[in-house]
Amino acid sequence: AERYGPEIRDLQIIDLLEVSAPHDGWRQIRLRDCFNMSSGIGDLVPELDPPNIFADYDMIYEGESESLQRYLRWFRGPSRDARLAAAFSCGIYPWEPGQVVRYRDQDFFVLAAAMDALVKIKEGPHMALWPLIEQEVFAPIGLEHAIVNQTVEPEGAAGVPLLGGGLFLTLAEAARVAALY
Repeated sequence: AERYGPEIRDLQIIDLLEVSAPHDGWRQIRLRDCFNMSSGIGDLVPELDPPNIFADYDMIYEGESESLQRYLRWFRGPSRDARLAAAFSCGIYPWEPGQVVRYRDQDFFVLAAAMDALVKIKEGPHMALWPLIEQEVFAPIGLEHAIVNQTVEPEGAAGVPLLGGGLFLTLAEAARVAALY
């Protein structure tokens, strides 16, 4: 938002990514909805009462549910496309995007893939999200190279960072990031 303008928060996912979902739920989802973990995507617990931010995490329960299998396909997917296909295979809740928070790693990954697509539109196909973050955010605070979990792409193309976890910093580097905040 600082680099391209605050209006990018309202860009729709479908304008940046090819969505393969079996429903039209992604038509209204904006970057801000994924960032806020309020996409309205999911199908495990469609009830709102009691409120449960972690309702989509059935991995803490026993059994081999389809929801758990979708999550594992996403988690184990090596490439951007494999992870997006798994993320888009989830159902849709009965509420609108932006209304209910449900913690989902997949939402943050969809956000990362959409932001990577936006960076390529704005900067050209040679630029990827993570190198831009390293150059524009981390280098000015003295982090020369931050290690992050990212996808493995064919032919050595730049991967997409997961963004939901997997940033490996030393204590000194973590302190620099904390000071930035």
